[in-house]
Amino acid sequence: MNKNHSVLIISNDNEFNSDLQAHFKLKGWQHNTALSGNVAIEYVRVNDYALIILDSQLPDIDSIELLKLLQSIKQNPVIMSSEARIKANILENEKSQIFGFITKPIDSLILENISNSAAKYFRLESDYQGIRNILLDENMPEGDSTAVKELRQKLKRIGQSDSRVSILGESGAGKTRAARYIHQLSERASGPFFILDCRSLGNLNFETFLLGGSNAMDSNSSFSAVSEKGKMALAHRGTLVLKEVGALNLDQQSILLKSIEFHAGLLRAKPETKLDVRIISTSSENLQEKTRRGIFREDLYFRLNVIPVYMPSLRNRISDISIILQSIFRKSGLEYIKFNDSSIIQFQEFHWPGNISQLEYFAHLIILKIKEGICGDEAIEQLIGGLNKNGVELMKSLEWKGKSYRDRILQLERMVLESAISDCGGNITRAAQALKMDRGNLSKKLKSLSIHTKKS
Repeated sequence: MNKNHSVLIISNDNEFNSDLQAHFKLKGWQHNTALSGNVAIEYVRVNDYALIILDSQLPDIDSIELLKLLQSIKQNPVIMSSEARIKANILENEKSQIFGFITKPIDSLILENISNSAAKYFRLESDYQGIRNILLDENMPEGDSTAVKELRQKLKRIGQSDSRVSILGESGAGKTRAARYIHQLSERASGPFFILDCRSLGNLNFETFLLGGSNAMDSNSSFSAVSEKGKMALAHRGTLVLKEVGALNLDQQSILLKSIEFHAGLLRAKPETKLDVRIISTSSENLQEKTRRGIFREDLYFRLNVIPVYMPSLRNRISDISIILQSIFRKSGLEYIKFNDSSIIQFQEFHWPGNISQLEYFAHLIILKIKEGICGDEAIEQLIGGLNKNGVELMKSLEWKGKSYRDRILQLERMVLESAISDCGGNITRAAQALKMDRGNLSKKLKSLSIHTKKS
């Protein structure tokens, strides 16, 4: 059955059915006819229809009740007979896909226009669901370890809620990816997804940046009067991710807290000006420790930490490494790349301070060399063999005594970028491809770290 041009007719009116069947046959649509509600339910369970036509009178169930049942199974576009218009008024607050009403006898032109619109919607919805499934696959935590299985189940439960979420874990553990996964699982999936990196704010006017140019944060303000939209307004009906929220200074924390509280107060006072934003925060720092030291507001911590999620480090789930690697190679069209047991053991023995991000970088380095035709099985084993040795030498070479967490991360970041540039012969474009970064962003990062390369 061609799901883009298939219709289910639900009616026990023989004349009405005959007219509809003749119309859709002439237009090249495939059709099924259900004379009762129970038969219709079975049809919908096993088929995808671009359109459902529902009559007002059925022998076994009220048509409105049937509509609710069908919509709970699949969100198919529905056209109802005009006699159901009055009854359908009770669905004003229901989620349904009623595209219109048709009269008896049918008006072929009106029916054609409505059915074509419904079919177009169905195709777009199918495309959207396909893209959504791709994004879910891209961002779903991969692996068979107990820790990851439990994490996936928790994220799926969180996706069905609308509470604020705090995602904690080491750098590179996949916190931002988990936030995307939650967003794609939620009813906000079709809405915007914005990431605000709290480490890059500098001297920016945080209040304006967050709330927009016209907003003054007092009880008389209205979010509807935004001349220059802030991040919260841009994320309306979607998700705003506060990446590394622990990097906010105390003044910025106060603005964020007040904006959250103001948002809630506004909802009580003026529902028509509601800003509908879900906030997900991430941090690789211990925020509880920062609250004890007085450098992170405790009241903000509890506002953000409604549902805490901890991302396990890669070294605590080493059995997942081979699964993650094979997934990366599959997505790059290199499914044939396999590792022997000794290579996998060497992967698992490495400390992976950069977690999944570091593992992905190493995998893409192998892919880059394979695509350049200079990396066979022996070369891959040599790269893996040098991983632990180089990792030990790296950790010994780092002068971390007396350095802050941020300084240590910057030192590691510098070494990763310098290694990528060196492996790509100083070519920024190739290095950006290997690191899966935008070339412009990589250039800015190299400049900020004073890493010099040849022009490319």
